[in-house]
Amino acid sequence: MVVIDLQHGLELMSIIAVMVNCALIGMSDLADRLFPGWGTAGRIIFIVLLEVTALFTLLMDHIIINACLILADSVEFYIVGDFGFELSTVI
Repeated sequence: MVVIDLQHGLELMSIIAVMVNCALIGMSDLADRLFPGWGTAGRIIFIVLLEVTALFTLLMDHIIINACLILADSVEFYIVGDFGFELSTVI
């Protein structure tokens, strides 16, 4: 039995959502109204490029968030008096 934790499950659902939304856009007449002179091949290429762009954005979002979490683990905040915070890096 395969157990998937909540974060991986939500990431998988976001990828599936992008693919389903791109398929729905491709099946609707929105692409025809946006680009009236395009044929079926142009429409398919448009939907594939839209899907790749959205998936690339999700991937970059995932990479940036994980990098920020790793950096946040290496920084500690200390309260200095009544005025503010002092940063120090943990090595």
